[in-house]
Amino acid sequence: EAHPRSFGPVFRASVQAGEMSGALPRVLSSQAAFLEWSASIRQTTMQALTYPLMLCSAILGLVVVMLTFVLPRIVGMMPGGQEALPGPTRFLMQVSDLLTGNWLLLLSALVAAVTGAMVALRREPVAVSVRRALLRVPRLGELLGMLAVSRFARTASILQDAGCDMLSVLDVAGQACGDPAYRRTFSRARDQVARGESLSDALEAGHRVDPLLVQMVRVGEQTGELDTCLGRLSDYYDQEVPRLVKWFLALLEPAILLVAGSVVAFILMAAILPMISLYQSM
Repeated sequence: EAHPRSFGPVFRASVQAGEMSGALPRVLSSQAAFLEWSASIRQTTMQALTYPLMLCSAILGLVVVMLTFVLPRIVGMMPGGQEALPGPTRFLMQVSDLLTGNWLLLLSALVAAVTGAMVALRREPVAVSVRRALLRVPRLGELLGMLAVSRFARTASILQDAGCDMLSVLDVAGQACGDPAYRRTFSRARDQVARGESLSDALEAGHRVDPLLVQMVRVGEQTGELDTCLGRLSDYYDQEVPRLVKWFLALLEPAILLVAGSVVAFILMAAILPMISLYQSM
């Protein structure tokens, strides 16, 4: 905890779990496997994102050149000024004037907005609201939820197997999930368990809790093998997360091409329309 930049909150919470349960070697072994798994996912993602990022950079550069260099010169050759231009061309000329005349102000506003967003996200209410909004996004919310539940289930399984009491398990495993929204949900579930409710009922009443987690916890409570059920659930999610990541990456490239192609086509249309109007008036 004295070196938060070197050791993330999930790692620190997991080590705390190992110290509380006396199973530190097993916890560190589990963390090593998780870090290797995370590194492989990150490497695969970065390799797959290389081409889309290069494509986005090239298209962005093309759009900037067309707006600030090509389009103003084409429009400058047209008689009648901007008032005689078609609507799409006038709109893009206004955007071009905004970019060329206020680029320093826009850059400063962008830096200020990014800095303000980073500061705001460090506040728990803002972080929880943002993460809940992301969890509502189809597929992306499913992926983020799987990551959080997998971390929670893995840590809770280790603690439960080591014989820790349920309240300590929920305290540490809730912190280990690494997601602000799920952390608050698990904290509320912990309070309900402290009042005498079962863990499955407390989780079922939580906000956007995965039904599979509730079912596995209920089975574990009924059979007396909660640690085994949570471990199997974490293993299942560890297999499903790479599949979802590959699905996202496979969808990303055509989506970028579709959006970028539409933007470039609109700019080209706006640049050609004045020429067509001039030709028709001759």
